[in-house]
Amino acid sequence: MIRLLTFTKFKKELKSTSDEKRRKALIRNYIKQRLSSKGFPIVEGKNVTFIYIGKVRDKISVIGDMNNWKPEVDLMKRINGTNVYYKRMRFPLDARIEYAYMKDGKLILDLLNKKISLGGLGPYSELQMPNYKPSKEIDYNPKIHHGKIEAFRFNSKILNNNRLIHVYLPHNYDPSKSYPTIYAQDGGDYLRFGFFDTVLDNLIEKTLIKEVIAVFIDPVNRLFEYDLNDKYVNFLVEELVPYIDANYSTKQNPSDRLVMGASFGGLISVYAAFRHPEVFGNVASQSGFLSRKKGQVMREIEKSSKKNIKFYLDCGTFESNVGGVFGNFTKANRKMCEILKRKGYNFIYQEVHEGHNWGNWRSRLGDILMTFFKAS
Repeated sequence: MIRLLTFTKFKKELKSTSDEKRRKALIRNYIKQRLSSKGFPIVEGKNVTFIYIGKVRDKISVIGDMNNWKPEVDLMKRINGTNVYYKRMRFPLDARIEYAYMKDGKLILDLLNKKISLGGLGPYSELQMPNYKPSKEIDYNPKIHHGKIEAFRFNSKILNNNRLIHVYLPHNYDPSKSYPTIYAQDGGDYLRFGFFDTVLDNLIEKTLIKEVIAVFIDPVNRLFEYDLNDKYVNFLVEELVPYIDANYSTKQNPSDRLVMGASFGGLISVYAAFRHPEVFGNVASQSGFLSRKKGQVMREIEKSSKKNIKFYLDCGTFESNVGGVFGNFTKANRKMCEILKRKGYNFIYQEVHEGHNWGNWRSRLGDILMTFFKAS
């Protein structure tokens, strides 16, 4: 077995030779050995070395969750006499990072890294640290039963618009039975990038969770509707939920309904549950934008009497500067937990070494479903 050089030794060997052909051979062999074994980026304990090989006209940098995608922060250095550029960083051993390179003003993926994460802004390269445990529930299994998804347009008189709705039904849906329901904001994204139906299929097949109906709600004007918008909440409570209850076999106790979302979708979900606990007895907020409007929803919860709501929240440690004046999502979610604890709420909070993206959120879906719908 060929022993892999550490990056430090590789760099030292490159610097020690002035022969261009030998340098090129060293680079070629090193890349070949890494690709056939541990791959890229180079992970040595908590130390990670990002590598780019090629011509750079001006500059190249690593951008990603760890620096809020700012190209001026982590510039790569060139090894003199070569076209090898590198940047060394340190991450927690269980971190998962989405990243790319900004080369001469253009975003490119790490072509040496085969791991790709899909999301709403496009695919990015993915770094999984040694102790990171990928979620198995997101893997599609063709050998198990799969639920049915129905799609339709829903007209809202309250909002004066119409939107696409997807409804997931378990594979053996029986109208003579009644089922708990999930209402997910950014519904299309939860299906495309969250693989939510796959997670449901896998957990239902293993009888780890109860059979549920899931309603995936597409936004029309996301930033307007999810920004603590009472009309949108009224649309959910007065129009959509009654329609679903009338057309599907649902359990209609608040404790059997979950409203959920990510980022802005997490904010409006918390707001909807807090304003209408008689409809939604459970809420899940993934990286919720809880600091929005100077933390309005948190202030309301703190000032009001305790309501009969069960909370699930999660957030990443690489979400402390998502953007904007109130962009420290990590700090806001920690503050929310302090408020919920003081008020005596039943809540669960998870904090992971990840960023503000669908790769993070889809990996937590199994935990959310087990929190609210664990099979008895």
